[in-house]
Order: sequence, then C-alpha cells, then structure tokens
Amino acid sequence: MSERPLLIGVCACIGCPGSQGQLPGVFTRTLHYLKQSVVHWVPSGHAMAVMIPAVMQDNTALCVDRDPDDHAGALDHLVRQGGNDVAPEACGQHPLQPERAGDRVRDFCETAPIDAFARAGKPVCGVCRALQPLGVIHGGSP
Repeated sequence: MSERPLLIGVCACIGCPGSQGQLPGVFTRTLHYLKQSVVHWVPSGHAMAVMIPAVMQDNTALCVDRDPDDHAGALDHLVRQGGNDVAPEACGQHPLQPERAGDRVRDFCETAPIDAFARAGKPVCGVCRALQPLGVIHGGSP
C-alpha cells in the first residue's frame, strides 16, 4: 500500500467580469482558478493540489466557504500563486496610478489561510506576487 500523497492547498486566483476586457461567455462570470503551471508543478512531487476558493457574495469577498483552520487542519502545505501586485491599501498607501491598484480581493482572501497555516505550524509557499503579502502580513512596508 502506498503512502498518502501530500495534500497541497492552493489559494485560487480570481478573475472578475471585465478583468479580461469585454469577452463573452465564461468571462462574464467570476472565476476561481489554478494556473496550469501550478497544477503541473504540485503533483510532480507526490502531492495533490486542492484549490482553496474565495467565495464572492454581492461583489464582497467572503474568502472561504469553511473556517480557514479546517483547511490548515486537513491540508499539509499552502501554496499561493503569482499574479498582480499587492494593493497599496494593504500597506496603508494609495495607488499612485490606477493601473497599479494591485489585487485587493486576493490580498483580503489570502490573509486568513496564511494565518491559519502559520498557527498550525505548516509551511506556506508564495510564488512571485504571493511573497509580497507575506511581508505585509508580518509588518513590512512598500
């Protein structure tokens, strides 16, 4: 009998209507997704990727459909995907240019899982953009 693979929680990327321009079809809905590179990379080490979704209600991010401590208890590691920069508001700043507004929804939604995994003493890995909120959460500044 083979041993159980590691269960790696991966915070979802969030695509909101209009963020990809005015595309029809599936792009008219809020999407929660994993990037293909992450989906291929995680299982390469005897692991399974488990998406941790953010739940949107009335354009408000509720972040998770479960208590983040449940995810931290059931999963072995947390991986956070790359993407847009951290929103300046996360550091008490305002964007200097509208195109540099960052991704406030992801910043908000990924804080609870990071905290839960840290409390559980489980590893948190950030890929590219995902390292920035770790610094902010631990008192860093831009």
